[in-house]
Amino acid sequence: MGLTQIGLAKSTSKEFYGLLQFAPYESRADRFVGVMQLGLVTSRIEESFHGGFQVTLGKNTAAALYGLGQLGPWNNAAHFVGGLQFGAYNHVLDDPEDGLESRIVTAAQIGAFNQLERAHFYGLLQLGAVNHVIDGDFHGLLQIGAANRNTKDFYGASQVGIVNEVKGDSYEVLQLGFGNIVMDGFSGGFQVGSYNGAGTFGGIGQVGLASFIKQDFRGFMQVGAAFNATLEEYRGALQVAGVLNLVGNDFRGVAQVAAFNGVLDDAYMLAQIGAVNITFKSHHGAQLGAVNITGKNLYGLQAGFISGSGEVYGAQLGAVNLSRELKGATFGVVNVGGRVTGLQVGLVNRASRLRGVQLGLVNLSSEGGLPFLPVMNVGL
Repeated sequence: MGLTQIGLAKSTSKEFYGLLQFAPYESRADRFVGVMQLGLVTSRIEESFHGGFQVTLGKNTAAALYGLGQLGPWNNAAHFVGGLQFGAYNHVLDDPEDGLESRIVTAAQIGAFNQLERAHFYGLLQLGAVNHVIDGDFHGLLQIGAANRNTKDFYGASQVGIVNEVKGDSYEVLQLGFGNIVMDGFSGGFQVGSYNGAGTFGGIGQVGLASFIKQDFRGFMQVGAAFNATLEEYRGALQVAGVLNLVGNDFRGVAQVAAFNGVLDDAYMLAQIGAVNITFKSHHGAQLGAVNITGKNLYGLQAGFISGSGEVYGAQLGAVNLSRELKGATFGVVNVGGRVTGLQVGLVNRASRLRGVQLGLVNLSSEGGLPFLPVMNVGL
């Protein structure tokens, strides 16, 4: 116990209580309570550090540090509770022999490479070229780096980097980067990047060049300059892309807008707008494009150059309109329907069974009305 302990090469103490422990090569203590431990090559704590800073020009090592921080090119701790861990390489590694949960609790961890192994992060900022949290959760405000990788869950305000990856669930306001990947579920605000991907999405939106959801999307919008794909159900307002929107299950929202829009199950929306619009099962709403296809039933409007549906409960407007059954009206150059209950208006109208009116230059009906009658044909 004293104010300082200074060694010519090494300074070693089982228990140190004082202001400063210093040595040109190594400062070492089992238990340290003081202001600073300074070893120019290495500073080492075998059990616990309580106080100010652990400082070195080489490597700092502490089994447990409770103080202001570690300052050095290489900082290592199993348990860190302090203000700052600052170095080129910061490493927090679980010690399985002590039986305690390894963690870092800090205002900031700043380094070129920040790595946690089997340890949790609790703090305001993790800043580095590479931030890597292995088998531990991130709880903090910001994770900023060229590459941010978390193998478990992320809880924070934002990840900002060139590549952001979370293998578990992510709960954050903004994931911002060239590539953003959440393997399980994203919950919160936005994913913004050239590529955005998640297992499930429950937030406000994805904005970027391309966005991909492996399962369900629950949010407001999916916007991609190239494409958006949700492999299961989409529940949101808008899906907007330059080239392709694809939903593997039901779409429930306001609109799909892209050159090519596809829904592999049922669609419930105000409008599907694009060059080619396809709903493989039933479509509730409008399809507006050059080619509009509904595999089963259309409840609403198709308007474009070519429109086709199994059954139409509404209207078709375009050059060529095709349906197996029509209950409503079609307006086009060529209208071909199976069972027609309603109105066909065009140059050529064809019905296998007519229960309504055909208005056109050529009107054809196999059953109901006359087989051929120009101008107007009526089937009862």
